[in-house]
Amino acid sequence: MILIVVSGEDKASINIGNHLMKSVRWNKMDNKLYRYEDIVLTVIDDEHLYHDNIDSEIEEQLGVKFDSVIFASKHKSGSGMKTLSAHPVGNYSKPDFGGREKTLVPASPHLMTAALRIMKEKNKADYHVCFEVTHHGPYLKTPAFFIEIGSDENSWKDEKAGKVIAETIIETINYHEKHPVLIGVGGGHYAPRFTGLTLSKKVSFAHMLPKYQIENIDESMVDEIIQKSKPDFVYFHRKGMKKSDYRKLKEVFESKGIKDVREDDLEDLGKKPPQTEL
Repeated sequence: MILIVVSGEDKASINIGNHLMKSVRWNKMDNKLYRYEDIVLTVIDDEHLYHDNIDSEIEEQLGVKFDSVIFASKHKSGSGMKTLSAHPVGNYSKPDFGGREKTLVPASPHLMTAALRIMKEKNKADYHVCFEVTHHGPYLKTPAFFIEIGSDENSWKDEKAGKVIAETIIETINYHEKHPVLIGVGGGHYAPRFTGLTLSKKVSFAHMLPKYQIENIDESMVDEIIQKSKPDFVYFHRKGMKKSDYRKLKEVFESKGIKDVREDDLEDLGKKPPQTEL
């Protein structure tokens, strides 16, 4: 069962939520809770980032157990770059924007990776489709990811972008193919290397650690990344990090039974994700 979270404080989230409501026949459970088959949609009054434990809150209310949580949200950036993005949840250091310090939320690698591929295929406008690395709250125990429209008010209210994200969410939920799960290490915030691999190789990315957070990573944080990713391998963007950091982290991951993988070791994707009738 999947929980979709829409925030009434988020213009992009409202946009996506409006298109979600049109996409399938929801059964209204109360004023802010809807259900369609094994999907529950809730509308919250506050911001996603600071609404901890939304999973257990709705589980207790409905007497169900969620497999994954999808947050429909805005992405804000000073660059104003038009983006359709997805990313895991959690903090490698201080919780400046919700969640808990040095605590990650379990990743949902197969759904999140499918979402990126489907968004890429559906994107007919001038939006940049990409992963973002793991960042911000809220805290919850259920595997989760954010799917977002960026990066300014014009984009947040763009009906075409809202429709693409809404359709992507519904199709992602019906996508069941699984590939080897990778942790990504290195590179910048918009994870170009991990995005590129996702669009060309049979992989599913879990948590992604950027170069700018490596200084905050100790062995206990590596344990946290592994526990919340459940990976088959770790992939290092070696050109996107210091050689000394690569050697150090490679050794730590290997000591915990997680070997690094190179692009040439990965199988080509070779086919498009299946499309689902809405």
